[in-house]
Order: sequence, then structure tokens, then C-alpha cells
Amino acid sequence: MNLFDIFKGKRNKKGRVLKIRSIGHGYYSEEADFCELQINGLDKEGYTLNPEPNVNAAHDYVIFFENLENEELEQVGVGYLMHGKNSGLIRLEWDFYDSSNLYINLARYETREMVKLAA
Repeated sequence: MNLFDIFKGKRNKKGRVLKIRSIGHGYYSEEADFCELQINGLDKEGYTLNPEPNVNAAHDYVIFFENLENEELEQVGVGYLMHGKNSGLIRLEWDFYDSSNLYINLARYETREMVKLAA
């Protein structure tokens, strides 16, 4: 499983995004085709970042919230893969959160081994 940092950032004078503080994590495993998102202060489960299937869309990713009661997916935001000086970052926009400066860092991640305990 790969663990990605989700952080609040700001651009410096040269346009490079600098991290201010971490606000959550993204979890991705090779078996899944999406990234689970955990933002501090929001529900711990149900948020995912999926690649946008429409190649003509203005964004690269879609953020969904899965209502666990009825298992419906609701689109709550989008993500934009950044290039140039900010290569390796995804800029996030959430419908309900001040997300003008939220990013996922794909370039720096930690690999965590999953350990299953036998009952």
C-alpha cells in the first residue's frame, strides 16, 4: 500500500507549490483502481480519487463520496495533474471545502506493508 501526503500549499514567486501543512493522506494499493482519501476533520471513510474516464474532460481525476447506507457515489470534487515545476502534484478542488490550495504529492510517498492478523 502506498501512502500519499495531502497538504495545504501556496505558490512561491517562481510558481512552485510549497507545503504549508499536512491535512490528510491518500492510500493506494495495487489491487484497487482508485485512491482512498482521508482528510482530517471529515468522515474517515467513503472518499475516493478516481481517474477521469472521459479523455476530453477539463480535469484528470474525480473525487467521490460513497454513501455507505445506499452505496451511491456522489461526485464532490475534481483533481488536476500538475506539470512543469509542480510535476508530481495533483491539485484538488472539493465542492464543500476551501480547496483552492489543496494538493496530493505523488512524487513522495511511503510504502506500507499490510499485516493481517489471524483471529
